[in-house]
Amino acid sequence: LPIYWDGSWDSIEGSYFDNVFDLATVRISRDQVFKLQKDWSSHWISQDWGRSHYTVNYWFFKTTLGPSEVNKILGWNIKHNINVIVTYRESILNNLESNEIAQRIVDNTPINERKKIKAFYLGQDAYKIVDSKNTIELKQSEVMRKNGMVGATRADWERVAGWTLMAQLLKATKGKGFIRNAGNDLSQVNDVWLISSECPQLLQSIPNLTRDKKNLEDVSKTDKTKTDIDMDTADACRYGLKSMLAAKKKTAEQAYNEVFQAASPQQQTLMSFRKFKEDQVNT
Repeated sequence: LPIYWDGSWDSIEGSYFDNVFDLATVRISRDQVFKLQKDWSSHWISQDWGRSHYTVNYWFFKTTLGPSEVNKILGWNIKHNINVIVTYRESILNNLESNEIAQRIVDNTPINERKKIKAFYLGQDAYKIVDSKNTIELKQSEVMRKNGMVGATRADWERVAGWTLMAQLLKATKGKGFIRNAGNDLSQVNDVWLISSECPQLLQSIPNLTRDKKNLEDVSKTDKTKTDIDMDTADACRYGLKSMLAAKKKTAEQAYNEVFQAASPQQQTLMSFRKFKEDQVNT
């Protein structure tokens, strides 16, 4: 999505998402969630883990819909297909061990939905702390897999890019699928983000987030000595959106294969020999 902002988005005062968050547009009912959720939807979960503070979990799905169905469910008048990302379930826990939290996730996920979950993204705090001799990732993954669900994986933790993505999606939702382009013309976007009324804390937390005066592109961080449900909620959601939706960086192997395929037969022979030697050194 190209980023074009209306209004004074760079204002220091007020909420970070002040000019892009519109509760009336982003919030949808449980019935609308049911209608948007399709058999072909992509599903995933994200978590901001904490023992002394809150552990927040969110469930998401992404569905591609045509103009007629979008109009029927949301009342929007779009021109072509659009990707609708929905945050549809919220779980906020405290003072539980990681395996207990994982079991709560399992219990909150209907049996017929568990196999549909393709990823479970964990925030960075889960990798800083060892819980009863095992990492948070390993303990939660063990419980999840025993119950037919996917194990945990490291989330994309990049803060500024994550907040920017959230703002970008909220702006598109506020415009009901449209933003103004560089020429000030309305242009339909590819992705919008909706939040279920079943996620009341997330809907409350987003407009409460403030801009970091030392870095206007970032959200002001919470004092780690305090518990802040708004920050924990926002981080959990950011992990889910950024990890699933942002363009993935190419691995070294993918980059090598692309160069190899474009090379001449002679160059491929030389590249293969060099890679063989490098692999021997690294073995």
